[in-house]
Amino acid sequence: MPLLGSYLDRDGLKIAIGGVAGVRAQLVDGTFLVDGGDIASWVLFVESRLVIRTSEINARLKKRYAVPFEEPSQVVCGWLAALVLPDLYEARGWDDSDAFAQSIAAGATLAREQMKEAADSEVGLFDLPLRQDEDAASGISKGGPLGYAEASPYTWMDEQVAAVDRAGER
Repeated sequence: MPLLGSYLDRDGLKIAIGGVAGVRAQLVDGTFLVDGGDIASWVLFVESRLVIRTSEINARLKKRYAVPFEEPSQVVCGWLAALVLPDLYEARGWDDSDAFAQSIAAGATLAREQMKEAADSEVGLFDLPLRQDEDAASGISKGGPLGYAEASPYTWMDEQVAAVDRAGER
């Protein structure tokens, strides 16, 4: 069942981060907690991070795209997973100088850069549904040819001969 206010639920997050089984699944489910811990509080934390980061995505894309998306693309779900994963590791506890931690943080940074590119781009590079007040149904603008000339393809030769003649007159 989808989580209200989020593009992913906990099961979707596990799939998006590639951890249906193993350490990442334990991170999402809270089963890593010693002696059972307070799993219900951890699950609530994970779900709240999903909602908060979905809100961040929507806020970033609101000027251009029709958010919240009815059917979010895999790109949007990937952004959400990349943004939530560092939050979970940080809450669990991790060494920021660790190469693994840096790669997780780099994934979140890349997601934010791509979101900014999608939001700021005049010619959208991500195929997301535009807002209704925009004039197109897709975020990708497909323009026509950007060059035009009335000269024939052989005009350059005439121009070159004229330039040589002008240079000889000096």
